[in-house]
Amino acid sequence: MTIHLAELVQGRPAGPTAVTIGVLDGVHLGHQHLLRHLLAAAQARSLTPVVITFQNHPLTVLRPDVPIVLLGPLQERLALVRALGIRHVTALTLRVEKAT
Repeated sequence: MTIHLAELVQGRPAGPTAVTIGVLDGVHLGHQHLLRHLLAAAQARSLTPVVITFQNHPLTVLRPDVPIVLLGPLQERLALVRALGIRHVTALTLRVEKAT
């Protein structure tokens, strides 16, 4: 599985950050609790809160034979994260690249 640095750098805020990473497949109550904790911790330390999520579920790469059902589409998930007050959200695309 490959993650390209360029995807992480796009939209990156200047200065120190507090980061969480996850699929956030529906931004349900558990995710909302985590994101509010991120916001509070970032604010207490004068950091910018950042969320890294995935356009596709990691299992689509790790176990392509297993059907995956996400609770919500990507744009809806991103909107829900931003509605909580997190402005810096990056959605990575996970893929397998053949070794050269």
